Amino acid sequence: MTTLFEMFSAESSARLPPQSTTLRNTRRRPRQLSGEGAGTLPRAKRQRSVLGDDTFFAPVVTETGRDRVSSGELAGTHGRRRKGGESMDMVIRERKAGERGSKEDGIVLTKNDNFVVTKLPGFPDYVRNNTNERLQGLVSSVTSYALLLTPTHALVWSYIASHSSPETFCFTLPAPTSNAMGSLPLGSLVSPSTSSAEPGVVVVMPITGKVVYWDSISRAAAQDLFRQQKQGVQGSVGSMLGGETVSAVVNAEPAGFILAFSSGRIAHLSVKDGQGRPAITVNFMRSPNVSSSGGLLGSLKNAFMGSGWRRGIVAARAGRIIGRGEREVAVVTAKGQVQLWDVNRAGNYALRGEADTREGIMDAMRRAGVLPIQVAEDEVEVLDFAFAQGISEGNDNALHGDGVGETNIIALVTYPSKASVSYTLVELCIGNGFTSVGRVHTISCYTNPREQSPTSRPRIYLPAPGHTAFVVFTHAIVIVSLIRGLDSPDQQLLPGAGSPPKAFQDVIDFRDDVSVEVVGSGEEHGISADSTGAEDSKSHRRRSKHPACVLLVKGGGVLRVTAFPAKHEIGVGGDLEFTLKSKILKSKIEQAIFYGSEPQNPLNFAARSGTQYSLADVEEAALEISKEILDSTSKYIPTITPSMDNQLHQRADALALLALHLKENYPPLPRLTKWKLLWGAEKLAAARAMWKNYDTQLKERKPGEKQSLQSELYFMLGDNLKTTVNEEVGELDEVRQWFTRDVSRIEHVAQWLWHTTVNLYENEGKKSYTELMPPLAEAQGVSLVIFETALLFRKENAPAYGLENEALTSDGILAEGYKNMPEFWTSTTDGVQVTNKIVELARNMLMRFHKYTDQPVRGPPGEENWDPQVYKKILKNYPRHIELCQLTYLERISWLEAFDDGELKEKASEIAEDTKMQHVTLRRKQIMSLEALGLIRDAYYLSEKFKDFTTLVGLVIRDVTKTTEALQQLGLDDSEKAGLEAELEAVAQRIDKYYQKFGHHWARALYQNYVQAGRLSSLMENGDDERYQKYLTTYLRSDPRLLKLSWINDVLNGKNYDSAGKTLMQIADSRERDLWSKKVELSLGKLARLAATQAVTEGDNPEEVKQNINQVQNQLGVISIQEVLYRQVAPVLHGAIDRDAEAQLAMDLFAHVRTVMTSMYERLTKAVMMLVNRQSMPVHYLIDLLTLVELPREEKSMHSGSGQEFYLALKALQLSGVEGRKRDATEKMIWRRAYIREDWDKINNTEFQDDAMVERTTSNTAVFMTLLTGLRKDFWRSPPLTNPDGSQTKDPLECLGNGINADVYDDIKDPEVLNLLLAELEHEDVKLKHYLAKARLQMWVQGIVDAAAKAYSDELGKETEKEKGLYDLESKMKRGFRIGALEEGKDFEGDMAMEDDDDGQTEEEAQGRKTVRWETPALVLKLDKKGGILYRSHENAEDNSGDGIFEWY
Repeated sequence: MTTLFEMFSAESSARLPPQSTTLRNTRRRPRQLSGEGAGTLPRAKRQRSVLGDDTFFAPVVTETGRDRVSSGELAGTHGRRRKGGESMDMVIRERKAGERGSKEDGIVLTKNDNFVVTKLPGFPDYVRNNTNERLQGLVSSVTSYALLLTPTHALVWSYIASHSSPETFCFTLPAPTSNAMGSLPLGSLVSPSTSSAEPGVVVVMPITGKVVYWDSISRAAAQDLFRQQKQGVQGSVGSMLGGETVSAVVNAEPAGFILAFSSGRIAHLSVKDGQGRPAITVNFMRSPNVSSSGGLLGSLKNAFMGSGWRRGIVAARAGRIIGRGEREVAVVTAKGQVQLWDVNRAGNYALRGEADTREGIMDAMRRAGVLPIQVAEDEVEVLDFAFAQGISEGNDNALHGDGVGETNIIALVTYPSKASVSYTLVELCIGNGFTSVGRVHTISCYTNPREQSPTSRPRIYLPAPGHTAFVVFTHAIVIVSLIRGLDSPDQQLLPGAGSPPKAFQDVIDFRDDVSVEVVGSGEEHGISADSTGAEDSKSHRRRSKHPACVLLVKGGGVLRVTAFPAKHEIGVGGDLEFTLKSKILKSKIEQAIFYGSEPQNPLNFAARSGTQYSLADVEEAALEISKEILDSTSKYIPTITPSMDNQLHQRADALALLALHLKENYPPLPRLTKWKLLWGAEKLAAARAMWKNYDTQLKERKPGEKQSLQSELYFMLGDNLKTTVNEEVGELDEVRQWFTRDVSRIEHVAQWLWHTTVNLYENEGKKSYTELMPPLAEAQGVSLVIFETALLFRKENAPAYGLENEALTSDGILAEGYKNMPEFWTSTTDGVQVTNKIVELARNMLMRFHKYTDQPVRGPPGEENWDPQVYKKILKNYPRHIELCQLTYLERISWLEAFDDGELKEKASEIAEDTKMQHVTLRRKQIMSLEALGLIRDAYYLSEKFKDFTTLVGLVIRDVTKTTEALQQLGLDDSEKAGLEAELEAVAQRIDKYYQKFGHHWARALYQNYVQAGRLSSLMENGDDERYQKYLTTYLRSDPRLLKLSWINDVLNGKNYDSAGKTLMQIADSRERDLWSKKVELSLGKLARLAATQAVTEGDNPEEVKQNINQVQNQLGVISIQEVLYRQVAPVLHGAIDRDAEAQLAMDLFAHVRTVMTSMYERLTKAVMMLVNRQSMPVHYLIDLLTLVELPREEKSMHSGSGQEFYLALKALQLSGVEGRKRDATEKMIWRRAYIREDWDKINNTEFQDDAMVERTTSNTAVFMTLLTGLRKDFWRSPPLTNPDGSQTKDPLECLGNGINADVYDDIKDPEVLNLLLAELEHEDVKLKHYLAKARLQMWVQGIVDAAAKAYSDELGKETEKEKGLYDLESKMKRGFRIGALEEGKDFEGDMAMEDDDDGQTEEEAQGRKTVRWETPALVLKLDKKGGILYRSHENAEDNSGDGIFEWY
């Protein structure tokens, strides 16, 4: 290497000094230097771009300190992908004449803690207006100029110029590419010569190899303009191989330029000769030959060409300056081979080192867990590289390696992943004879299909001081922090320390328009530790404090991406990667909100499809951003602005953009999160309305006037409800401070309105409504502003927050869906109460002053100085405030009813019921107060809105009453009467409208009012109008208490006998307790159903009607049985002074029960009370009475029903319709009690008794009488003794142990009472067991069954002898008779005549007769429809006189 360096002479390596012009021939006309004064070239030659200029406008500087396009509303949506036809021009501030541009000029397109993207003003108009032109270029921070090349032209301008149309040097290339779609020209800017402040340009035609060089861009433009000289210095690459093209031009000044070829060859290009004069010289650089047996140059082809290993060169870069006119150059291939060259300006070169790094790169990537095992070696490629430390300029020689002879580079490596191509940065150290691989930086934020064209190949930049790498793609730029985040000993001990470094990285996307792409780029070094940042006298440039990458974006302009040193702030849990990911996501969303709304912004803020963020991450970031906007803690929100309304408006816009960005770019957020975001926006909208209200007050405030309530409010808020001002830093305005910092707590302001009003009232000694009016009016206004604005905002903007499917009412109240939702800020407990208190205070005050509205000079005692104008203001807002109060109550109640939080659920339900009752009461009182205040139209409106039909009916009735009373006044003229009659007609029309609009809801409220007022006649009159008949019918049928009116309505108005019959039966069955009334209702129901059968329609079911009638007949039969029992007991009740005494006397008949069955005795007491009070009783009570009663012997002989109790009990059970297990158990219980009624021990002892005596004894037993009575009544079939419905007599053994279960007494719901009763019934079972075991009961019962059957047979034989004696009675009844004294001494009015069929009657008339039953103690007669008599005579009857029972069948 030393020998190589000695080859270079001082003369050949020295830079041309400024005095070199004196060495030239003095007789020769000196060359005009571009930097010499006014010169001979006119200024006209240094024209601006000949392609045309555009006008520009002054910018509007927003509160955020960044330029905006206009002062109007936010234009467009952040993060949206825009069409290519949209203009990308952005206005900039015009610099004063002669003022040089600075790197800090431009428009901020986006900014966060890690980087800022600035759009620089200067961009050629031609490029801006021709977005379809094919371009490629570069940026030189050394010269502060940019170069763009088209197929035909080269454009050069100062990219830091402050003008939107900078001075552009545009000239035609000498040999443009013939094929428009072929390779674009390649070029580079050349450092200014000592005599010029402007750079030169060198351009190489890639296909032809022609080279043209201008040592000064101003002369190049001038030559092109006047065509007076050759266009620069031209030359050629020389001998190019067939199909070979130039692929890259690398600026390696001061050592010249390096050309890379598609064949893999490289060459040195010099644009000046040894004297510093423009001249084109190209020398191909060849590697020294090595043995063909090995090494990279071992093949014959390598020996011939010296470049075989370099096929697939992806990048060549100039590194450090290693001597005067000498520089290091590195070349890298796609396969990872690296060559290090030392090159000088004379074209001399030497290969300093080479290495194959692919295997080491892959091993390092696999160890880091980056490269999948299945990826093959040939799938891993190097795309570009950069030296791993900042490059100093001038005489600085900062090393790229940590040791002597070492060079550090960082390579951009690509490899295939599952569905795309991924990228990684790998640190390499190449030294003398060794290569080491350092850290691996995975680019996780960007994956994309690999771009193959040379012009779109990704580039990597690592500007000084080297803490951040920039990877430039066609439509994106990736920023990767290289700061060692885990290199400290403590951090290396953390889990995952062996994984790739966890440092900041992010991607900046450009819009996916076809016309927006990166066509050129370059780097700007930051100030290093040994740099002073002094301004270069030639380029007038100043180093930036931070490294940057400058991009030439077609369709976007010149963009500078400046990176700040990344800070590794580990969040909760010590997870650095999670913290970085969360911060990046939050930053992405913020950038979209605060910068993505600009329509001319070329950046794309939409979320990348391949980026993986969990829903929880997005949710957390969204809520945090929303909170920061609400509290003005976001760095993008100004806290001090001249206009508070503008600041609030900006925050509101930010929240709207946040919602839109989330909705368009991320999966749907949880419902609760959407609501939280919407609530924040509601609060901000309400706060803005509050400020406008307050600002208006300030404008209208007169000098010396007292501060408003709203001003006092913010002072009175507790410190825990607001951000305390810090006077030491100049925070003096508590009101603005609240609007800036505490909008998120606006609900507390709403609650403190009441407290502030009351405090002002009490603390200042105000004891009258007069002095309370102004603060009350203001409190009322502020309350309306807050909640009306919030609810309106909710209603209009819910879809924008993804809540389009929510069941919101027209008022912004959620109709349903409150489950699992937190308390709504618009209806907190205190908020609802405060709103109601303000309404109530206003109501009391308005009612107090209402009668003085026509006499403003007067007022209530002590309050003569009241202000009528303030009163009118309160009155005007009063209906709105009532409406608001009702809405907050409804929301609160709905939330409480849906509350489902374990132990608190029951308490919440109770609170909901209490709140609902309070709400209904207050609503009616408040709405009715509107009528008293002359606001009846508002009262109607609110009643209709909240469907408060009770209040609506009250308003209508009051309206009708007042109008009617006015009509009844004397002295009314015709016009007054006509007006009042018109009002009545209007009310009638209103009522009719309510019927049509609200239907049954309105009708129910109206009819309930009639019932409560006792106006039943008015109620029934509504049925006269056919339009209202259906409403009345539905109402009467819906309330069981009104069923007695319902059947009347069915008969009178509806002529619906079938419904009337059903209703009567329903009344009798479920509602009626009085026995006589029940009997009448059943009889009328039966008649109505029979009448309905005469007009059977197609839809009716005759069988159903018949079955229903049979059920009624059965119920009437049960009633008859209860009446028989009452007649048996009635003689015992004579002499009782009241019903209680009668019950006590009747209970003596059950004394035997009291001693052994206490619980049963209590049950019998209830049954006896129903019996003596003539109330209908359930059948199981009746059965207990029948089976347990013991009538005195003398009473048994006096009544025909005596001895039949058990038969009646079985009959009642049959008629009741009880089926299944309950019927079976009840039958066994009845027979068991019949079997144990007598003392069988005594009966069984027949010693010294003849047959007649034994027969007489057994014939008086309950078993015998039950069997015989059943045979007489056709209840049994003989033999066997079975009921027609299938039931049989129960054998004693069957009854043993049965009937003592819960099936019989299923009406008893208390388990303890039921168990006690069942235990007492065991007494019956014990007694039965005794008789079976000791008294031969089983055999006695068999004999009694036979005896009863024989007795019945004997009775049938005697009936023939009685027929003749009864003939005369039958004739008399056929001719006609009067039945008297049927019941309780009352006469039956009317004659009953039954005629023979042959007395001139038709068949229809005969069929229409009714069957009549007449019963006396001696005789029962039945007359059928044709006049025939069915009868049974009682055995002990002596005559046919006495009371009888009349019964229709």
